[in-house]
Amino acid sequence: MAWKVVSKDRYLYRRNDTYYVRRRVPKQLRSTIGAEFLTESLKTTDLKEASRLASYVVQKHQQRLDDAAGRLVVEDNSRKLDDLPTHEIEKIVMEWFRSGYMAAVSAFAGEDAYQRPEDEFATRAELQEYRERLVRKISFLTIPDHPSHSELLRSTVNHLIRANGLAYRQKVVGGIAIASHLELVANRSGWKYRVFTDLIRRGVKSLLEQEVAQIAAIPATITDPEFQEVVETPRRRGKRTVTLGELIEEFKTDARRGPMRKKVELDYSLLFRVMDEVIGFDQRLRNINRDDCKAVRDILVKLPPNSTKIYGGYTFAEAVEKGAADERPVLSGTTVNSYLHKMSTLFNFAVAEERMERNPAKSLALSGHDHTEEDRKPFSDAQLKSIFAAPIFTGCENDGRGWAKVGASRPRGTKFWIPLIGLYHGMRLNEICQLRADDFYKVDSVWVFDVRTTEDGSRVKSEAGRRKVPLHPQIEALGFVDFHKKASKGRDARPFPDLRRDSRGYYSDSFQKWFAHLLDKQGAREPKTSFHSFRHNWRDAMREAAVPQERVRLLGGWKRTEVDERYGSNLSLKALYSEMGKVAYPKLDLDKLL
Repeated sequence: MAWKVVSKDRYLYRRNDTYYVRRRVPKQLRSTIGAEFLTESLKTTDLKEASRLASYVVQKHQQRLDDAAGRLVVEDNSRKLDDLPTHEIEKIVMEWFRSGYMAAVSAFAGEDAYQRPEDEFATRAELQEYRERLVRKISFLTIPDHPSHSELLRSTVNHLIRANGLAYRQKVVGGIAIASHLELVANRSGWKYRVFTDLIRRGVKSLLEQEVAQIAAIPATITDPEFQEVVETPRRRGKRTVTLGELIEEFKTDARRGPMRKKVELDYSLLFRVMDEVIGFDQRLRNINRDDCKAVRDILVKLPPNSTKIYGGYTFAEAVEKGAADERPVLSGTTVNSYLHKMSTLFNFAVAEERMERNPAKSLALSGHDHTEEDRKPFSDAQLKSIFAAPIFTGCENDGRGWAKVGASRPRGTKFWIPLIGLYHGMRLNEICQLRADDFYKVDSVWVFDVRTTEDGSRVKSEAGRRKVPLHPQIEALGFVDFHKKASKGRDARPFPDLRRDSRGYYSDSFQKWFAHLLDKQGAREPKTSFHSFRHNWRDAMREAAVPQERVRLLGGWKRTEVDERYGSNLSLKALYSEMGKVAYPKLDLDKLL
């Protein structure tokens, strides 16, 4: 079927109802490219979607043609725009603007030779025509991302590239370099490039407005507050001029986060991408207000789970529309609140670092959806009985895929021990999963789990979480000490070597999923219960045994809240072992596991 032209400017064609980008290759490049046309299917029958995708494909094709023609030659220069901090990019443009503005002011006052010669315009009509051209340029520059900007700003961009030693590629035609065609080496979709070009646009606009005022012989007022400040009070331009993107980089690399940096980057990833789309990484912090943060919230509350996978390539706003059209569920209120709390944490960091006066994201959380440890419930007696009646505890085919099938095997590995440790010690799941061989040892005749941070990635939730937890007599009776001695031999040096650390640095993710599967298999899943419910069961058992609050906090890794608890040294391990032994579940018969 013949190709149907949809848009020659975008090289957009349609064939058999499917849209394509199709571009003829110049004759002199066909031998290098190996084709007469560059053709790529956009794999869609929707015009709106095709128009969106076409721009990326056209850019890719242009790069291929440029490379084949050898038209762009990278200059030997190490100052790449993307390597510069935002305040340095801002300084480059602001110094240029202040210099141009002061020269124009001096000329208006008749103090130097900057003035336009009196005979430049032969008639008043020519002067009026010139003024109208300036006004048209100002009109174009008022509109962000207008197609005319490239031409209007070219000379200024070229000047700043050369004056500041920025890396660029130069257009070459027939072996001759074209001095007026410089291409800045930068990520064109990156926020630093947007900061650079937007500042230039606003600076040129302000200077043109100054020139229009001079023609009318009246003093000009700078309407852009940022450029007004650089002229009137240049020394006040300091920390609060940083952008959202730069704040995020500071936040991610803050030394106080230490080994948590990778986790921070992953946990905040989607939030940062939504903030970039809604607010913009190039937005100055002082310009970010509460309405901007509410706009981020408005996207999050309507966003489908896994939207970046399901609707990859779409903006978040488009993903919201498509998710609604496809009747997909949206993020839970708890998940939305977790992102809103993260956004508030980011801006609290900005306030602490004196980047902002106040936190614009404070108290934006949805009511009734806060998530804390207290949101979880303990397992009921019926749930506990169902969990520990699973074949992995009573007899199964094997410790692998056959863990849920009744059999004669009684494997005692990861799946067997971790739930029991959680039930009898109240330890958090990752605290158990990340255990190393040398995290379990004997002190004064007491076997203990040493919950601590290590250089190889073990972590605790808080300072109070660092503790030594005595082994419960019931778990010792089941043979955990012998298991640990056998399992901890070899290269892995971990009692649970089948658990691997995920991209966020946790060992618990795969086990969490397996345990959720066990709950389903045993019919034990109920709202607000999960592996963390064992910790609530343990706390209730401590309460039933009348264990003092101070000792419960020491064993459970909770922060001490009473003033008197902060005096003196910690209790002996023997005393804590005695308290741990009081944890019991009378309605749960585990003798069958012996």
